[in-house]
Amino acid sequence: RAVLQFKNATNVPLLDEIARILSLYKSDERRLNAFSLSEVCQTLSIEEKEKLLELEFSTFGALSVLAMQKIIPFLKEGLKYDKACAAAGYDFHAHNADTAKLKTLRGERIKQAVDSVTNPVVRRSISQTVKVLNAVIDKYGSPCAVNVELARELSKNFAERDKIKKENDARDVEFQRNLERLRNEFGLTNPKGIDVLKLRLYNEQGCKCAYSGKPIETERLFESNYLQIDHIIPYSRSFDDSYSNKVLVLSSENQNKGNRTPYEYMGSDAARWTKFESFVAAQYQKFSDKKKRDNLLRRSFTKENEEDWKARSLNDTKYATTLIYNLIKDYLLLDGIEGKKKQVIAVNGKITSYLRKFWGLLKVREDGDKHHALDACVIACVSDGIIQRVTNFNKVKERSAHWDKDKKRYVFADGDGLILNEKEYDDKYGYKKEPYDGFSKELKFRLMENPQAFIEPHLFLLQALDYSEAEIDNIKPIFVSRMPKRKAKGAIHQETIRSARSLDRGVSAHKTPLVKLKLTKDNSAIENYDEQAKKDDKVLYNALYERLLAFDGNAEKAFAEPFYKPTSAGKQGNPVKKVWINEPFNTGMVLSEGKSVADNGGMVRTDVFLKDGKYYCVPVYIKDIYAKRLPNRAITAGKKYDEWEKIDQSFKFLFTLFPNDLIYVKSQKPFNLTPSNKKEKQTVSHTEGFFYYKGINISTGAAKIIMHDNSYETELGLKTLLKLKKYTVEVLGNKYEVKLETRLNAEWDL
Repeated sequence: RAVLQFKNATNVPLLDEIARILSLYKSDERRLNAFSLSEVCQTLSIEEKEKLLELEFSTFGALSVLAMQKIIPFLKEGLKYDKACAAAGYDFHAHNADTAKLKTLRGERIKQAVDSVTNPVVRRSISQTVKVLNAVIDKYGSPCAVNVELARELSKNFAERDKIKKENDARDVEFQRNLERLRNEFGLTNPKGIDVLKLRLYNEQGCKCAYSGKPIETERLFESNYLQIDHIIPYSRSFDDSYSNKVLVLSSENQNKGNRTPYEYMGSDAARWTKFESFVAAQYQKFSDKKKRDNLLRRSFTKENEEDWKARSLNDTKYATTLIYNLIKDYLLLDGIEGKKKQVIAVNGKITSYLRKFWGLLKVREDGDKHHALDACVIACVSDGIIQRVTNFNKVKERSAHWDKDKKRYVFADGDGLILNEKEYDDKYGYKKEPYDGFSKELKFRLMENPQAFIEPHLFLLQALDYSEAEIDNIKPIFVSRMPKRKAKGAIHQETIRSARSLDRGVSAHKTPLVKLKLTKDNSAIENYDEQAKKDDKVLYNALYERLLAFDGNAEKAFAEPFYKPTSAGKQGNPVKKVWINEPFNTGMVLSEGKSVADNGGMVRTDVFLKDGKYYCVPVYIKDIYAKRLPNRAITAGKKYDEWEKIDQSFKFLFTLFPNDLIYVKSQKPFNLTPSNKKEKQTVSHTEGFFYYKGINISTGAAKIIMHDNSYETELGLKTLLKLKKYTVEVLGNKYEVKLETRLNAEWDL
């Protein structure tokens, strides 16, 4: 009403701008600043701006014209928004109240809803979830209810909320201060968020590049291509876009670092890394952001770390789970159930964590991917009553629990004023009570790799849970289905460029840091030292060899201090950081008119052929896809590419293997699989079975395969297998053999 009272209330762009500013900015200071920066709002007087500050817009709305035409008359009558929606015949909580519900999540409306998601990671996860949900409905019929775990935390206590508020207020003050600096000192009339971020990082880093330590020229702070904001742990590997993972660096440093961590970028140069550690320690000691310091100094970031970080990166997860929840609530037709009004429940992720602990269910990610099934069962059993009991318990524990030193246990003062220990509290309120007797035991049993072998000792439990004989006979182990990776994306060749001067001997040479040097097994020479480099500078080679010998071949200790090239006169020459080392060159690319080489980029797929009862594997790389040609040489262990087996008409094409394709293998003799988590655990032995294909080693011809749940893995030679078959896997785990497949041409993904 305050907006509509203006004399220029018909000025729609002005009204839109006012609504935008009032929705985006919360503090009066920031709103007034936004009004002054906006060209559209220049016609507003001081009195009008101050009057507008009284309005509170919480968020944006998205209604169709038809819906607004129905709702607005009731709003004019003075009804609140939710009451006006109800009076107009809408469900206030629904996002698409005008649409009819669907038996399954299929059709143009669902496609448009999924395609409208701009985040590719979120869109893919939603698409896969919809496929699984539809498959479940096709097989079992419409569900009576759906529980969706949302990536949200439980309500924080007062101290935590107060701490967060103070931190937010401090950041807001800093933000306003930086805005003023940008306008007054740097002459930016309309500063953007990235400008404020640059200035904040510039101040935090002591006006220096985070990686090189070189001073940043203040007058060039906002010059195009001079500086870049870099993700310390690359975003593609961590999905971490938080402030704690960002630094301001010179553009040249960012380009050189590439898709590496700081240690992967600088760690091979001992002197530089030591200097970098000192810079970080000195610069960040006055900041409380321990996570940023840890990111900068992290020495190891393995594939396991990458998967763990991505799993814990909640921004995409929050977005995806909320969209899935709304998609189901708005579009899916659920079967009615007597006495159940709420059919789609949003389950708090923290609640399920509590319930797992209460019900004695241990979630061990390292043991494989079946922990997702455990989570699904727990989530499915959550009800509003359980949520209320757990929430109330945490409130009581937060407000009234204290540690009894004498009895060494927590005691609670409940709502009736009684002093209870934890067991007494549980007996009274049942916050740890399982969904039904035997739930956790049944779930552990059904998660076993081979439940049929354990039916006899669990028979009493199954009978008590009303399993019929037919159901007991039909109990099967869980089988994890995976989506094959069939996209050809990435670099055509690897970043490291090597010299081709020794290519005639089947090797390439590249500059290697001294700390990476090794002695041969008999300590008679430096391993793989380039012969031409040795001839060109025998004095340098001998000095390096003697230094390595003096430290028993430990290059890190031998070259911890700077190494200087000795001169023929025995004096100290120039410092030496890297020397030429040879590496075998097999299937890489020759560049720069034969002067240099590089390893191939990613392998897209493996084409499998059969001849005389043996299997032959032809790797297809990204470079082959872009060159629009199909390679015709099969991996031959221990041979150079030109010596690999050449595929001709006498070979029968069987199928193409992409990462995560399911294969059945049968070997002449048993092969061992080791735990995928690298922890000490007993190996398992197989002679045949279903496994997921992950890739192939071109040096040995052995394929990396994993158990369906990623608990065990191994590398297995394919050539002499008794059987090798490819299968497709439906989302619910049904397997079908691929019997006839045509070889994909070279343009399949272009």
